[in-house]
Amino acid sequence: MLDATLPACEDRRLAALHALDILDTPPEERFDIFTRIAAGVFGMPISLISLIDADRQWFKSAHGLDLRETPRGLAFGNEGLVEGEDVLLVPDTTRDERFQDNPMVTGEPGIRFFAGAPIRDVSGLSLGTLCVMDRVPRLPGRAALGMLKDLATGVSSAMQLNAALRRMGTMAATDPLTGLANRHTLEQTLKLAIGALGSRSDAAVGLLLIDLDRFKEINELFGHAGGDAALREVGRRIRSVLRDADLAARLGEDEFAVVIRDLSSPAQALAIAGRLHGALAAPCMIDGMPVALRCSIGVALAPFDAIEPAGLLRIADAALYRAKRTGRGRTLRLAGAHLLGRDTAKGLPGRQDIEAALRASLTGDAPKPFVLAWQPIFHSNDGTLMAAEALVRWPRPRRAPLVPDDFIPVAEATGLITHLDRWVLRTACAAAASWDSDLPISINMSAANFYLTDLLPIVMSALAESGLSPDRLEIEVTETVLLQDPDGVRQQIDRLRGLGLRIALDDFGGGHGTLGYLNAFPFDTVKIDRAFIRQLDSGERAEAVVRAIIQLGQALSIRTVAEGVETQAQLDFLTAAGATAVQGFLLGAPMPEARLTALFAPPLG
Repeated sequence: MLDATLPACEDRRLAALHALDILDTPPEERFDIFTRIAAGVFGMPISLISLIDADRQWFKSAHGLDLRETPRGLAFGNEGLVEGEDVLLVPDTTRDERFQDNPMVTGEPGIRFFAGAPIRDVSGLSLGTLCVMDRVPRLPGRAALGMLKDLATGVSSAMQLNAALRRMGTMAATDPLTGLANRHTLEQTLKLAIGALGSRSDAAVGLLLIDLDRFKEINELFGHAGGDAALREVGRRIRSVLRDADLAARLGEDEFAVVIRDLSSPAQALAIAGRLHGALAAPCMIDGMPVALRCSIGVALAPFDAIEPAGLLRIADAALYRAKRTGRGRTLRLAGAHLLGRDTAKGLPGRQDIEAALRASLTGDAPKPFVLAWQPIFHSNDGTLMAAEALVRWPRPRRAPLVPDDFIPVAEATGLITHLDRWVLRTACAAAASWDSDLPISINMSAANFYLTDLLPIVMSALAESGLSPDRLEIEVTETVLLQDPDGVRQQIDRLRGLGLRIALDDFGGGHGTLGYLNAFPFDTVKIDRAFIRQLDSGERAEAVVRAIIQLGQALSIRTVAEGVETQAQLDFLTAAGATAVQGFLLGAPMPEARLTALFAPPLG
């Protein structure tokens, strides 16, 4: 009999077999030892570990038989799967109608005796057999068959251990969320790929570092479950672009990497980066909503830019953060290690350098390297000074300063933004309290800080230590603060306003919000996003939106401040529309404290 009725649990059985990830793996001594022992105990020439797949029997170990697989219909153990026997015993195959016409009986290797004990998974499903065969009839005793059954149990345990070790190896080498390689695997692969180049001059290894732009907003809008879904989709799209020989890895929350072997030219790496941009460009559906994905990519090539993994990672990292600094959504390759040296000297550190410097500055007792710049805010009706916004800057002696786009995203990604916010709060309050003026100030507060329960005492402490009157302080928050816990945010706003300070909604219209936010939360001020102000010069639609925000603010007794005012036409429109105040380079760029205080100092004489 060549074909048997399939067992009722066939789908589950095959799933369990494939989950072991053992099919088509090479022979291993840990399994060969079982077939050698079985053949020796029974004194028989053939012993097999046979696993029954959907349409074949495959041999993990084959002692005395030069085969790796046969069609499933030829498998003696196929009968045992259906009948569920502890040991399938066939003393003489030529006298058993199930097997007498089997080609392995009628032809080579001429099987006359068969005994097979089931190899089971942890739930008891039979996956195959440990069997012994002979070319003459046999009738082994009960003790021998019991030993065969015990050996089969040992094979089952060895397979489960083997699968567990494989899973552990996979876990150690991969990112659990996306299934991509992790940083350790990336570094090892990069080392091997560079080493394989040898002295070849016709090939290169490419390293592409990929950072998702504004991924934090996805997390804040859809929660971590939505963010995880987006990251898995990004991993899938990256893999879809690559060859089997290439490696994709996830290095951090929203940072990925690709190792490309056997590049024929730098242009080929840039072409692959272009395909990655294209693959990520299509919106990703999260909770039924289309979400735009964009990325920035830094490229480094071995042996042109570096000849060891650490150097290549450092150069690609610097290229990535320069790409983000100069506009995001771009691919950038620094033109060789010598150029990197000049750029780094001028002030282009990578993310790891920035994170290390931030951590050392904000969590230790060392002097803080930051300073505050102040941007004046003016009444729109008469141009008089109304307030000043404190903006953090990072100057570096003998090197180029780091702008906020360099270090704020790193601070947010690492959680160091809470420390930075608090430094700005204390420093700004102390500075304003020392002025010979009661000019109000505003500071920015991240969502990470706004959700913390100790924000209120932190603010109270800063006011008490500086002596600044609460009515001179305004805290600016962006729309992302409002997304996770509206009721909790409203209570936090009420508590802060209860101290006597004001709360402003910053960058309004630049994120996910609606005009309804102005009615739903007790804001004192709304700052109209600079993107709307920039569009005022190009059409009536932007004018209508800005006018609507201003009018709603007036109806709700909320002050409106227009950010990013750069032209006289913009200023004229905003003044006519009734905006409370204006802020921008047309009237005053961010400036040192001494220049700001000169604006409200009484004239000499």
